[in-house]
Amino acid sequence: MHDANTESDADPGRWMTYAEAAAALGSTPEAIRKQARRGGWAKQRPNSPGTPARVHVPQALLEAPPGRPPQAADAAALAAAHAARADAAEALATAVAGHVSHLRAQLGEAAGRAEADRAMITFLQEQLNMRQAQVSQLMDERDQLRARRWWHLFWPAGTKKRGEPKPAP
Repeated sequence: MHDANTESDADPGRWMTYAEAAAALGSTPEAIRKQARRGGWAKQRPNSPGTPARVHVPQALLEAPPGRPPQAADAAALAAAHAARADAAEALATAVAGHVSHLRAQLGEAAGRAEADRAMITFLQEQLNMRQAQVSQLMDERDQLRARRWWHLFWPAGTKKRGEPKPAP
């Protein structure tokens, strides 16, 4: 809580209710309440219920035209500031457009690499499937050879074995 005497000596201004300040500054009491809270204005709370609270409104705000901030410049300065901001925005838009075109080119290159990678993956998958089929076939042949008795390695099927009659011509 600020004391009314110390505040008025430090910063010239006027003690006003929120409604009076709103009328003087061309605003609403709620907007003045928020502005006072943000600006850290001194506040006097009443002793009796029903009496409105008062805030210390800075003199700079009271001297400004209603509805305009105290730092508002003339129309020429405002137009110059607007033109400078427009130029800065245009330069920024140009820079952003350059970056966007560069990023689009990079995206196109990445898409091309991704397509080539997809083709390579498809080729390698086909090669893998083919090799897996060959391995499966070789494993089947191995299993068939293991199932045969060992002497079949020396006497292939269809050859005469000792003690067997000669095949008829």
